[in-house]
Amino acid sequence: MFLMFVMFLNSPIDELIVIVTALAYTLASVAIQRKLSNPVRLQEIQIQINKISKELNEMIKNNAPKEAITEKQKEIMPLMGESMKAQFKPMVIILPLFFIVYYALVPLIPIGVKSISLQESFFVAVLIIGFITSIALMIKDRAKAKKKMDEKSTD
Repeated sequence: MFLMFVMFLNSPIDELIVIVTALAYTLASVAIQRKLSNPVRLQEIQIQINKISKELNEMIKNNAPKEAITEKQKEIMPLMGESMKAQFKPMVIILPLFFIVYYALVPLIPIGVKSISLQESFFVAVLIIGFITSIALMIKDRAKAKKKMDEKSTD
């Protein structure tokens, strides 16, 4: 898929510059995201939210008083807010960085005649590399979390 997109570029130098720029941006954004958001804390929050949600569902099934249900719902709200803030914080840096690269740096790449613009190809390259990186990191984080949960359960 990625190679099909690259075939639209005529100059091999242009292809290389766009791919290297997209790769550098993607790696920088992943590094920023990992640095600014604590994946371990996000995992802990998710576990807490799941636990409280199960308790809440049980309370609803057992026709618990509305006050008790409301109190349980109030426990979830701060956790959800913290999770959203932690996930949004890296975007404050990553999105402006993307627009700087997309609108300021990519047009400066010397270009030959092409059937698609370098900005389009940069966007596609970032999208593809970003998906691959995200999936790899998600698998790694899940394996790490599972290993940590297994260690806790054996202790």
